[in-house]
Amino acid sequence: MIRIEITRRAPGETRAYIQTFLYEPAGPGDTVATALNELNARDPLTDEHGEPAEPIRWECSCLQKKCGACAMVINGVPALACDAQLRICGESRGRDHDSPARAAAQVSGDRGPDG
Repeated sequence: MIRIEITRRAPGETRAYIQTFLYEPAGPGDTVATALNELNARDPLTDEHGEPAEPIRWECSCLQKKCGACAMVINGVPALACDAQLRICGESRGRDHDSPARAAAQVSGDRGPDG
């Protein structure tokens, strides 16, 4: 289980807050984009405490490492969400730390209590 922390801002607010989600990777090749899409497919989307959550807003287009729409800063390094494997991100610093460029969410994750 991976814990994914998303830094969010309420509409019209300048102060950010962190909302945490749990994600179970389907395989070793799961990417940040895979996790964000899977979280957004949940109905309803709830955080790690079971509280309702708004969909995670982020940009993507081709998801094939070509267009750059999903560019983020992951663990302090610019990368594409569609190419950044959660397994490798987590190994690099013990955390996945993603912040979408010019987007409303920052995503970070680490191994949760079960994994």
